[in-house]
Amino acid sequence: MGMDRSQPRVVAFVVARLSSSRLPGKQLLPIGPKPLIAWTVEELKRCRTLGRIVLATTADPADQKLEELSRELGIGCFRYTGDVNEVTSRLRAAAEQEGASVCVLISGDCPLIDAEMIDAAVAALLQAPEADYVAWRPALLDSALEGVSVARLRAWRLADDLADRPELKEHQFPLLYRRLDLFHSVSCTVPESLCFPRHRWSVDTVADLEFFRTLYERLEAAGLPFHLRAAVAYVKQHPELLQINAHVRQRKVEDRPRRVGFVIDSGGEYGYGHLSRCRELAWQLVERLGWVAEFVVDDVPSGDLLIEAGFRVRKGTVGRPVRGEGKRVEEAPELLRDFDLLVVDISDRRGLPPGWRKRLPDLAVVVVEQFTPWVRESDLVIAPNVLGKGAERLADWPGRLLEGPEYMILRREVRRAVQEPQPEREFDLFGYFHSAERAQALEKWASTARRKSRVCTGWTPTFLDLLRASRAFVSGFGVSFYEAAALGTVPICWPDSDEHREDALRFYRWWGVDPLMIEKPEDLISLWDLVERIRREGLPRIEDGTPRIVEAMAELVTGRRSH
Repeated sequence: MGMDRSQPRVVAFVVARLSSSRLPGKQLLPIGPKPLIAWTVEELKRCRTLGRIVLATTADPADQKLEELSRELGIGCFRYTGDVNEVTSRLRAAAEQEGASVCVLISGDCPLIDAEMIDAAVAALLQAPEADYVAWRPALLDSALEGVSVARLRAWRLADDLADRPELKEHQFPLLYRRLDLFHSVSCTVPESLCFPRHRWSVDTVADLEFFRTLYERLEAAGLPFHLRAAVAYVKQHPELLQINAHVRQRKVEDRPRRVGFVIDSGGEYGYGHLSRCRELAWQLVERLGWVAEFVVDDVPSGDLLIEAGFRVRKGTVGRPVRGEGKRVEEAPELLRDFDLLVVDISDRRGLPPGWRKRLPDLAVVVVEQFTPWVRESDLVIAPNVLGKGAERLADWPGRLLEGPEYMILRREVRRAVQEPQPEREFDLFGYFHSAERAQALEKWASTARRKSRVCTGWTPTFLDLLRASRAFVSGFGVSFYEAAALGTVPICWPDSDEHREDALRFYRWWGVDPLMIEKPEDLISLWDLVERIRREGLPRIEDGTPRIVEAMAELVTGRRSH
């Protein structure tokens, strides 16, 4: 059947691509039983005014998955062959191909929209032939209707023609709302049930995704639908949920996000402490500043964990030997010059070669918890974990040092667990080692002493659960000591080296307790009374200092760029 040109054709365009800089592939990430974007499409299908729903994506091979999903969801798909960053041109081309006269733009990262309000906006525009677009009253910043706009095709065309700078094409027709001399609006009133000022209802970061996942779980437990009106009502009654992503910064049209590269040693003999703290730091840089973070790592399982956490990963070591290959990976300078900032969190057993900074003259460089000579070529050192050592070893260094527990990087899983009701302590001991020999020795002793224990020698997704369920934590000194203390689990050091022993002693002095040190599992017998006393009296409060680090990094990068 041919298209009826006498009637306005109303088409909804869901704009999405999987190469988001802050959270790649976010549209396919699950919220409850469905991918994020499926919730969006499901609500659009409830609209009475729409003639068609089209997913507007790019011809990039990575977006093939979106085309496949559109078929599963029973909607159309338009794949733009031009520049992937030209959002206005992509949407215009899709609307022209569809013969749309009224265009409903839906951001593919907004899982909760409202069909009733979309129908009301379309009706308002159709009743005002002179209007180019719909203006929500109150404005979007004061409502929960994020990621929804309605305009005529003629307005899209003109706004795209006038977009003479990249940032004006990369966003969703910002000129519509800036050039009031050219574009005229008709108002559509947002009801009180959808008014919710100054909160994010879209997914750009891991914190945003966590907000929606938590909201879904809460609504389901309360027997309520995962729908925008139910969600707004629930959050008004439970405002504590807003803290999950209240710190996330909304990017502005003119923003040029900085790019941050993290070089870490992780997996195997290096454990996962470097990975866990840098993952949290990277998340908060993305969330608080709107920057882009990538990782450089030479361990495949670690790379997989980082990809799962929403980061792009490059294989490499920045000029150091790659494990198992016995050769150096000489990254091309231009590979690292993609970044504005380099964060280096590596083992002291394979530091950077002397003169390494000459290859990276334009980068700001931050080093995490290292004090060997190569560190003096960096700009900023963060030392939250090893107390006092930085001030001693970098006394005459001209860079900036952030040292002490106030700069502790406490990952969000721990912060969340601290706020939850504490579980019964199922185990006496939880041991975490890189050495199978030590793990076996602790297990053997615990069995003989009739102490209930759990031991692991590598990454385990249940690490935090085991830490919370144990009275004491036995390991070489590291970041996990602070996590254990935050969770009310007493950390005991079985040092891997003299340096570990020294670092642990500094920690216990700061903590204000006698050193909890062992040289063999049998030493635990004499420590157990002290462990129980510490648990009864309570442990010092440990807070997340990552926001302070993020602020210092922002000052470092903007300061360098201003010179």
